[in-house]
Amino acid sequence: MKRIAMLMVLAGLSVGCSLFQKKDEPANKGGDEQPKSGGDQGGQAAPAMDPFQFVKAPGRLDLGPNVKVGQMVEKTSNFGSPSVESYAIVGEDGDAWRVEAKSPSITAMETSFPALKGAIMGLTVKKSDGTVTKAVAGKPGEAGKPIEIMAAQAPATAAAPAGTPENVKIGIGAFDSKKYVQSGVTTWVGTSGDTEGVMIKMDGGTADTRYELAEAPKMQTVEVTGHPVKTRYTAYTNGNKIWSTDDEIICGLMGSAGTDGKRYGIFKMEMASGKIEITAVKTDAAPQLKW
Repeated sequence: MKRIAMLMVLAGLSVGCSLFQKKDEPANKGGDEQPKSGGDQGGQAAPAMDPFQFVKAPGRLDLGPNVKVGQMVEKTSNFGSPSVESYAIVGEDGDAWRVEAKSPSITAMETSFPALKGAIMGLTVKKSDGTVTKAVAGKPGEAGKPIEIMAAQAPATAAAPAGTPENVKIGIGAFDSKKYVQSGVTTWVGTSGDTEGVMIKMDGGTADTRYELAEAPKMQTVEVTGHPVKTRYTAYTNGNKIWSTDDEIICGLMGSAGTDGKRYGIFKMEMASGKIEITAVKTDAAPQLKW
C-alpha cells in the first residue's frame, strides 16, 4: 500500500452532531395561568411536535467513484460515549444512488424524542458530484418523512504544499522524507521503503503537538464481519495508534481523496481521548426503507 495521504493520517475524524433547537413557544397572554382546553375558554391542545423536523440531511456525500450497490460500511466512535455512523448503497436510479445512512445526530436526539429511536435516513445522491437531492428519515419498513437538506459543501480542492527533501532523524533511526511547513505546523513524510507516505514526525510548536514514530510501520490484515482489510499500522510517541487502509469499500464510503488524487481511509485510530473503528463492512446491503 503506497503513499497513504498525510492529511488522512492527521485528519480529525470526529463524528458531527447536527445542532437543533425547539421553535420559540408563543407568549402566554393570560399571565401565569395555563390555557384550558374546551369549555368557555375555547382553548385547544397544542399540536404534537414532529421530531423529524429537527433531523437534517447532509447536502453532499463524499463517495468514491467505484462504489457499488450492496456496499455498506459502519464506523463506531467512542469519545466518552459511543456513536455509530453507517452508509449503505442500497440501489440506484439512473444517475443517482439510493443511500441509507445511520446518523449520530439522530441518535443524539433519541432521549428527547423517543419517536426517533431506530430511525435512519434515505438519501438520493447524484453520482456525478455527491449532491443530495432528496432526503427522508424513518424506521425500517417505512417510506420515511421528508427532511431538510443542509447546504452542500464544495469538495476540497486544496493542492499539496511544496515539500523539501530531508533525511530526518528520530529515536528509531533516520529516514528519507519530505518536510512540509503549513500554518505553523511542520511535518516530515517518508518517501521510501516501509515509511513511504507515512508521517514520520510532527512539530506543531507545543509539547502536545510534537511527536514521532515510536516503531517501524507494520502491514497487518484484519477481518471485520468476514471482510479482510489490509492495513498499515503506525504507532507514535504520543500514544496515538493508526491503522490506515486503501480498502476500496471503506475508502469509497468513508474515505476521502488525498492530495495525490487517490482515496484513503482510516480503519482504526486510538487516542488518549477515545477511538474510532470500522465495525462492519458488507457487500450485500439491502434496502431497509420503502423506496
